[in-house]
Amino acid sequence: NSQETVTAIAVTIPAEWTWTGSENDVLLSGEAFAAAVVSTDNKTINISQASLTDQVQSNIQIQNLQAPAVDTLSVFRFQTAAQGGNLADIAKQPAVVVGTGSQKTITPIADIQINIEEYDGKQVNIRAVVTIGAGILITTRTTAYVQDDSEYGIQMFSFDPPDKDLVRGNLVLVTGTVEQFEQTTEITDYALQVLQEGVELPAPRVLKTVEARNLDLEGTFIEISGTIIDKFSAGGGTNIVTDDGSGEITLRIWDTANLDLSAYNTGDGIKARGVIGEFSGTGQILIGYQEDLTTLELEKTPLLLKVPNKPFVPDQGESLPIIYSAGTENAHVTLRIYDLAGRLIATPVNETGRSFEQTYQWDGTDQVNEQVTLGAYILVFEVVNNTDGSTGVKTAPVVVGTILKN
Repeated sequence: NSQETVTAIAVTIPAEWTWTGSENDVLLSGEAFAAAVVSTDNKTINISQASLTDQVQSNIQIQNLQAPAVDTLSVFRFQTAAQGGNLADIAKQPAVVVGTGSQKTITPIADIQINIEEYDGKQVNIRAVVTIGAGILITTRTTAYVQDDSEYGIQMFSFDPPDKDLVRGNLVLVTGTVEQFEQTTEITDYALQVLQEGVELPAPRVLKTVEARNLDLEGTFIEISGTIIDKFSAGGGTNIVTDDGSGEITLRIWDTANLDLSAYNTGDGIKARGVIGEFSGTGQILIGYQEDLTTLELEKTPLLLKVPNKPFVPDQGESLPIIYSAGTENAHVTLRIYDLAGRLIATPVNETGRSFEQTYQWDGTDQVNEQVTLGAYILVFEVVNNTDGSTGVKTAPVVVGTILKN
């Protein structure tokens, strides 16, 4: 707090550095330390009776420090307190790189994400590229994502204002603590050093839309392509629901990202890159940059109805995969099942058309959820074009069987 006067300071020297531990090697200068008293406890320096404010420039000089013999990123821990208060960490701890920092023991992010029980609460070092920078998704605190060569990503988190070093494309060396918050893995209480700016982003994992719901990949930079099923505003942002035929995924775009979404509407094709985040127990894709959204020309698919050319046995737990496609988004589709006498048995599909293939698993039950009798049935797939009212129809036979017993 810039309105308070700091009266006590503690500085802890990194364990990998060598130091005398002598009070005589701590030199104070400036008005803030005119009456200050120095004491030491091994590698911790305690300064009391200071009078430090943001208006007074003063210096702490530590002599006879010896850096470690290997390349490393070292964090000097600073804590401060006002009169009568308790020592607390400063917002951003100073970090010193010896050499390139490349020889510090680095933990692959994949190891952390796959073995979170082992790493939860432990301090780790990671070397990664920022995929979504701080201040993009949330502007009141630090929430950012980084990814390394292990093809996994992780969230950087702090209650402090957005960290200006966490910029997309920055290669950073981070020392911090792994924490599991609900289903999100975070690096907290961290210090970082920017090793290089403007590096190439990690190649995103290309997934099917349903695969992007997998929270085992939470924090990871991915890419999906599909058709926009829905688009709506929700709680300070926009949700774009997308499907490639495997299952829906929500693209979450916060208003703070300031993206132009006017080109992306229901029925359009879209390619999106982002990070898998958690919402209500399932994955969604967090989008932070205009460059990560592109329109996609949808392939023209024909009217399609396809089923396996063999009987299926529902009383043995089998289901029948019925594959269908309307070939367009601007249509209504209905799938009906009739017996050979022309009686309607079930209407399993009655929905808006899709331009991609979809699969319905029929379990052999009718409209009142009772098992149908053995025999032959007819599938009737009807597509009504919403523009001109034209109708397309395809049919296919189905045989419900059973296993004969001796």
